[in-house]
Amino acid sequence: MEKKGYDLDKIKKQIDKYNYISFDLFDTLIKREVGSVKNVFEFIKRQYKRKYNESIENFFDMRKEAEKKAIKKYKEPSLDEIYSEFNNSTLSNRLKKIEEEIEMQVCIQNKDFYPIYEYCIKNSKKILITTDMYLSKNCIIKILSNANIKYDYLFISSENHVTKKDGTLFQYILQETKLNRKELCHIGDSKKSDYIVPKFLGIKSILIPKRINKLSYCNKNENKLLSIYINCNLNTQKNELYKIGFQTLGPILYFYSKYLLKELKKYNINQVYFLAREGYILKKAFDIVNTDKNIKSNYFCASRQSLRIPLLCECKSLDETINLLNMRRITTLKDFFINIGLNIKKYKDIIKEFNYTENTNISDKKFEEFYNKIYPYIKENSEIKRKNLIGYLKTFNFERNLAISDVGWTGTMQKALSILFNNVNYKINMNGFYVGLNDTYKSNPECDKMHQYLFEKEGEYIKVRGFLNLFESFFLAGHGTTLYYERKNGQYVPVFDEYEYDEKESKLYENIQKGAIDFVEKFNSNHYKEFYNPTAKEVFSYIEKLGIEPSNKDIEIFSNMPYVETTKNFMANPKKIRYYITHPKMYYIDFCNCSWKIGFLKKSLKMKLNYFRLYKLLDKISKFKLK
Repeated sequence: MEKKGYDLDKIKKQIDKYNYISFDLFDTLIKREVGSVKNVFEFIKRQYKRKYNESIENFFDMRKEAEKKAIKKYKEPSLDEIYSEFNNSTLSNRLKKIEEEIEMQVCIQNKDFYPIYEYCIKNSKKILITTDMYLSKNCIIKILSNANIKYDYLFISSENHVTKKDGTLFQYILQETKLNRKELCHIGDSKKSDYIVPKFLGIKSILIPKRINKLSYCNKNENKLLSIYINCNLNTQKNELYKIGFQTLGPILYFYSKYLLKELKKYNINQVYFLAREGYILKKAFDIVNTDKNIKSNYFCASRQSLRIPLLCECKSLDETINLLNMRRITTLKDFFINIGLNIKKYKDIIKEFNYTENTNISDKKFEEFYNKIYPYIKENSEIKRKNLIGYLKTFNFERNLAISDVGWTGTMQKALSILFNNVNYKINMNGFYVGLNDTYKSNPECDKMHQYLFEKEGEYIKVRGFLNLFESFFLAGHGTTLYYERKNGQYVPVFDEYEYDEKESKLYENIQKGAIDFVEKFNSNHYKEFYNPTAKEVFSYIEKLGIEPSNKDIEIFSNMPYVETTKNFMANPKKIRYYITHPKMYYIDFCNCSWKIGFLKKSLKMKLNYFRLYKLLDKISKFKLK
């Protein structure tokens, strides 16, 4: 059974009375960030193909058979002795060199157990490295150096054909060091080789877990390369939000950036504009991953509001306005004014004339008449905003073939930009690349130039819809939304709304993004990153598990986190269930208005249910239709 961590305090107490501490190496002081040796062999096969343009499809079987033969001859063979069993000396020399190179690069410090080593150094213990391993001494020394591990003695089984598993290596150690067995303590992860055998020989032994599963957001028994990599590199000393960002947002940022880079080359595009605000973190990740100096990235300050309001002057009716702004008929008057970019307080006389309040619903039968009365003001404001937006567009040196990048979901801003480019006679071929698109994007006239990374099949978008605002909040930049554009000191510049979050709230999102960017930087420095080919489904699965299968801890962390659309709300902050029993309609209202619907269901019902299935059921019921 996998454990979540080591009992470091208990281990420290056990080793206190010993001056000589022997450490097993693999899965104790160091970890392979690719997991099993079988994955190392797979990397060898791929690296050989990359280096020599030749395939060795049966390498795994060849390597295991050679090792089996060498064991019969030498009991505990070295890598040289294993590869001597290959018939082809040129091939064996090439493969042997690649194997050692890969081992030196995929073996990393076991950060979770490293404090025990540091404790030994601090307390002036003598360090012995004791390993059953076929790798050469030079290779092992390099691995130890890379992991910042110093030692007094290094014992490698293959050097003298002795092993831990039959006790001969421990006997050799006692003989070479002249130690009394009672002076030595050995620590390792193999029940037989590191615990039972030394204990039988009278040596103090400590058994540690073979595998520590630090992942909170992968399926049970997950053994894919990406999960193994995350598990090996996740720093448990960091705060919870950092760890969540590293596990969930980090993979999306990295592999979306790789996807985007590939697509830009495919379409021969050298200019990409990341749309504010979600585009800020996307650009940051892309700039780390981008290896093509000809492809330039830019941050374009825009929002749905700043791009759609300049188009309102072209709307001929209320229906056209509602359609452009993508509003629901249950929108309140207050939110309607926010969407059209007008200050509601300036129109209180007209509002009073219709007997309206800020909470009046725009589905009111007289609302079209109200709309017609305020339309001249909408048009005037729209024309001013349009002129300034066009001025802002002209500050950019747009190439004819360009791309925009955003999180998603319907391509509204791409549509608005396309209209504006046409209006100013910019002959631009613009493609939009998104993390994901929803199921209605095909109704967008720009749909043929819209591309997405995440969802391959129709209907998959529902997976993110139940935690849409939670998902989007992970991407938010640390500045307010773009309201409009103005001419200032002879230049057209964006005007930002006040940032919605206070310092404490902002820190929550910063920690998530710090973990995510650290993942991108770390993974991007991986020598064999191109050997990881997770599907978009796998990359999404980590944040999907957080969003639709949240643990109680996730509910505790995120339910009270703020999120702002037109007003500030919490992700999922339902009232007590006894309130809803007497006010059932309020459950529906609060449910529809909350930002994280699956979190709302779980926090309010507090039962062991499949909340994603419940969400989908509610989605099919017309009066609970979620948009």
